[in-house]
Amino acid sequence: MMKTRKIILLFMLPSLLFATNNAHRHKSFYSDIDKFVKLRVDSLNIITKSPQVIPQFIFDKNLDLQITYWSSLHEPNSLRYLILRKINNLEILYFLRDDVSDKRMKEKPIIDSPLPFRDYSFYDLVVYRINEVLAQQYYKNFKRKNMW
Repeated sequence: MMKTRKIILLFMLPSLLFATNNAHRHKSFYSDIDKFVKLRVDSLNIITKSPQVIPQFIFDKNLDLQITYWSSLHEPNSLRYLILRKINNLEILYFLRDDVSDKRMKEKPIIDSPLPFRDYSFYDLVVYRINEVLAQQYYKNFKRKNMW
C-alpha cells in the first residue's frame, strides 16, 4: 500500500508543480495588467485638472494590440475598454468626448482579429462608457424610487 502511494505521488508531482507555477504566472499576469490599466486611469483622472496635458495613449488606435496584456492569443482584451471601464466620473468622460478635438481619437484600430471593440474608436468607447455610467445611475435612481 505504501509503495503504491509513493508511485502515485511521483506521478502527481509534475502536475502539482505545473499548477503552482501556472497559478503564479496567472497571478502575475493580472497584477501586470492591473498596473498597466491603473497607470492610464490615473493619468485620465487628472485630465480635467490640467487639460493642456493629454495622455498620448488615448490617440493610440492600436493600443489593444499589446499582446503581452492579453489573457491568451485566443482571448484578446480591449485595453482601451478596460481603462475606460475604471472611469466613473462623467466630468472626465464628457471632457474626453467634447473637449479633446484630435481626429486621432476617432480612428478605429487596424485589425481583423476577434478583438473586442475592434469596430470602435477611442471616441466611440468614451461615448459607450458614458452611456453605461448613465444607465447605472438611472437604474440606481429608479430602484431607489420604486422601493416598497
